[in-house]
Amino acid sequence: MLSLEEYCQRSDIKPVLKHEKFFGRQQELNELYDFLQTSAKKIMIIFGDGGVGKTRLILQFGVHTTSMILIPLK
Repeated sequence: MLSLEEYCQRSDIKPVLKHEKFFGRQQELNELYDFLQTSAKKIMIIFGDGGVGKTRLILQFGVHTTSMILIPLK
């Protein structure tokens, strides 16, 4: 398990961090925030095809979340 700070230090994640602007995914971010506020269960799995922005979405989500632990699956 990794904190957001530890996750961002991974060599495979650093290239994603070079993109400072984030746009077009506000609906997905809102759904993640709503899930954390309303669900008794606090485990999420983000999955999808390669290159659709899963990592960037979760990193943006983590910027505004006080506690988040990431478990890389590969």
